[in-house]
Amino acid sequence: MLIISDLDLAQDFFRLADALRERRVPQVAVALSGFQTCTEVGRHDPADYHFPPTTELLPDHPQTGWIAASYHPLYVVDGYAWLRQVVPVARVGRSILLYSVSEADLARLAPTPPSGPHEPAVTCAERGRQEAASAAAPGQPAGKQLPAATTD
Repeated sequence: MLIISDLDLAQDFFRLADALRERRVPQVAVALSGFQTCTEVGRHDPADYHFPPTTELLPDHPQTGWIAASYHPLYVVDGYAWLRQVVPVARVGRSILLYSVSEADLARLAPTPPSGPHEPAVTCAERGRQEAASAAAPGQPAGKQLPAATTD
């Protein structure tokens, strides 16, 4: 199986939206190549794919519920090894697998070592509130600041 990001960049997002709507999925966690869950404050679906509310599925954070994952992060990012142990409910197009993960599924998982530290997943609405609070705080820079460049 060839897994490169050039073959996995949003071509199946409209199909995914249809599959989620057909299954009446109220919320979905995503690990999708080419999808940014929060590019604007309060907007979870910047390209109008009409997804239900989304959260980012972070590596090494097994969770229950509906999950959509592209092949690229699923098979290239170490932290999604746990999800590869679950049987998907559908393949959407050629690049996305859709899962409905239960507590029983999580209980059956073989232990996988963590791949590294990650931030907890947040909804886009929560991220928007955090960004708005950062922007409103006097004397505080908005967003994350990069360290100053040094010269040698």
